[in-house]
Amino acid sequence: MERLLRKFENSRKHLPAPVAVKNGTSKIGFLAYGSTDFALCESLDQIKNEYKADVDYMRIRAFPFAHEIHDFVASHERIYVVEQDRDAQLASLLKLDLPADQVVKLRSILYYNGLPMDARSITEEFATKEGL
Repeated sequence: MERLLRKFENSRKHLPAPVAVKNGTSKIGFLAYGSTDFALCESLDQIKNEYKADVDYMRIRAFPFAHEIHDFVASHERIYVVEQDRDAQLASLLKLDLPADQVVKLRSILYYNGLPMDARSITEEFATKEGL
């Protein structure tokens, strides 16, 4: 079992690192992966223009998660996990990987109606959850 744990931890160093887009002053962060990237990037512009809210974004590119993802979550008050999946698989994996005190920061934005994800859906869900 120790061998597998070492293998898992060492693989974090060799997998593609996440890509961060942040200004360093935001209390709100977004995590996403894959095809949700394009819609989320557009949604970040909508959020900034319509709600005057600066938010940070990190695109996850591999599992097991890099330590930068842990640092990103720790540096924000709330994290929105955006995924095109009914079962919230990314959020579930994050909950298993993050320390317990960081898990409470996670909020899901799910999109699973069979069509490609669009920016407006993310923006509206974010605004609803933030009470904007």
